[in-house]
Amino acid sequence: MDGTGHFTQALRIAGKAGNVYEVAYAVFCSGATLVRNGHPNDALKLFQLGQFHLRQSRPGKSTPTTPHTDNPRLPTVTAWLNLNSATAYALMGDPDQTTHYLAQAHDEWELRDTFARAGMDRATAGIHLDLGQLDTAEQFATSAVHTYSEGHRRDRTTAQLLLAEIYVRAGEPQGLTLARHAIDEVSTLHSVAARRERLIPLATALETRPSTDTRELARVARQVAETRI
Repeated sequence: MDGTGHFTQALRIAGKAGNVYEVAYAVFCSGATLVRNGHPNDALKLFQLGQFHLRQSRPGKSTPTTPHTDNPRLPTVTAWLNLNSATAYALMGDPDQTTHYLAQAHDEWELRDTFARAGMDRATAGIHLDLGQLDTAEQFATSAVHTYSEGHRRDRTTAQLLLAEIYVRAGEPQGLTLARHAIDEVSTLHSVAARRERLIPLATALETRPSTDTRELARVARQVAETRI
């Protein structure tokens, strides 16, 4: 939540500048922070604000944010807003709206390279996990892990944490091994947000398993999540 004030200020500045991309990007960042901190409904309102500005900036419209609509990054931020809207709806238990916005995100996404695809796969896996669709979530998470190279260590590690959580929730025997490895990897990352975002859900999943080993690993995961490097 520490960044919320900065994102709010960024939104004000972008609005005054009449830059539709920066408005959309600011609300995306702020909303993504709210989603991660358990406020999907508030996040959704921000995403809708961003989508409203993007719609108003299309040809034939005249608004204060019309300038700079030729920004090539607009399709990407549009897809991110839809993807995060799908995440918010999934957390709110609305599978129909989740499916709608997820399809919109996939339709609009302009993938620059394989790592952009991995990012989409990782986010999509998280949405299917929130919906309880473990088999589909596993497919996307596995794809993301395999695509990310060692040069994308932070992203690869968060994808590994997600895959470990899916396996643990599914009761797969290799879930504990995957969880140990992912916790070891994420413990060396400097990003507190990156560690908390997926470590806490993994710890919660581990705590549901009837085993001394899983409970101990859950304790370690929570400890790592709260540790500042």
